[in-house]
Amino acid sequence: MKASITEYLDYRDYLNDFYKLKRDEDQFFSYRYIAKRVNIDASHIAKIFSKKRHLPERGIDAFIALCLLNKRDAECFILLYKFSRAKTDEESKKHYDALLALKGVPATKLEKNQIEFISKWYYTSILVLLDILMDLLYNFRNSFFNEPYSVFNLSAARG
Repeated sequence: MKASITEYLDYRDYLNDFYKLKRDEDQFFSYRYIAKRVNIDASHIAKIFSKKRHLPERGIDAFIALCLLNKRDAECFILLYKFSRAKTDEESKKHYDALLALKGVPATKLEKNQIEFISKWYYTSILVLLDILMDLLYNFRNSFFNEPYSVFNLSAARG
């Protein structure tokens, strides 16, 4: 199981990992047990866990309670659910951005020279062009010297 629910992109992956972890701890933890706790048919639970179906909205709160999620993790679970059920690209992007915000991507302080570098678009373009040029020169040089060096080749070259 991953360290945090924020590392998942599908709520069903989280539920599968949660199930495996609980199953290892308690042999009586089963789909039937879950079905009884969340008031959803056991066959539907199996289809949810195999990613053939989605959890019905009425089951979200029951799964949050079953997994003993705190407020932040519960919010993340709901966002994962909405992200998985999104019908449009805009809806997916909205929920994905909310997940990233909830995850809390760490900020990095930039140095003055880094700020100056990213402030001009052509700095990056020049850097990429130089990289391409260096790669071309390296390949051009290797095309001339693709024969292995030997004493005979060197003595013949001296004349």
